Amino acid sequence: MRHVVHHLYTEQMKWSFWFLTTLVTARFAHYLMASFMTSVDSSIENIMVFSLEWFKIYMLVIGLLSVYVFLSQTVSHGVSRWNYYRGTLLAAIGIIVTYMIVIALLTLIEILVIQFIEVPVEINQVAFGEMAQLVIHYFVISLLYYVVGWMITAGFYRFGWLIGLGFIIIGFVTIMIADYFWGENELFFNFDFGHVEYPFGIAVMVSIIINVAMLWLVRLITRKVRIKM
Repeated sequence: MRHVVHHLYTEQMKWSFWFLTTLVTARFAHYLMASFMTSVDSSIENIMVFSLEWFKIYMLVIGLLSVYVFLSQTVSHGVSRWNYYRGTLLAAIGIIVTYMIVIALLTLIEILVIQFIEVPVEINQVAFGEMAQLVIHYFVISLLYYVVGWMITAGFYRFGWLIGLGFIIIGFVTIMIADYFWGENELFFNFDFGHVEYPFGIAVMVSIIINVAMLWLVRLITRKVRIKM
């Protein structure tokens, strides 16, 4: 089991290194634009806030890759489907935690650089309580995006492209519901539900419930799936 988790974590962290490199490059470009272009606001969010939307999409993408890249590979080496399932989940959690630690360090470095080097850019400060909420938000929503991607490709892998299209719809609606409770979406298929500010605890609880439901669905799909070599 440890070998499975280590393998899945290591391989996906290789992808994450290139994502982080791209993110830091984009952040540097953001600094340049804010410093030298008057049309760009010189007051910007810290790197943790800046990177959240990018990281969610990244987790969705590697979730989409998790079945076709790793399922056949691991099971063909004698790993049970249950251990593949557990290993994938634990590796995803490990990636999120590692990324959050790296981003926290980059946030600290960014603050120190801004303080000691004269840069015509102002970082919007986030209070400790808000930062704690942001970390929790980061974790539950990033895991959700990964699990949704995992669920979609598991559906395609087991049932083929036609039924697989239904899993795309399930994933799309799932993300819309989660984002709605985080205050990021007001429109569902042209029905305007308006803007509602849900309490932080409610948004976290809904995200956890959706994560558990999606993980249960992934388990149902992969439990007896026929392995394609």
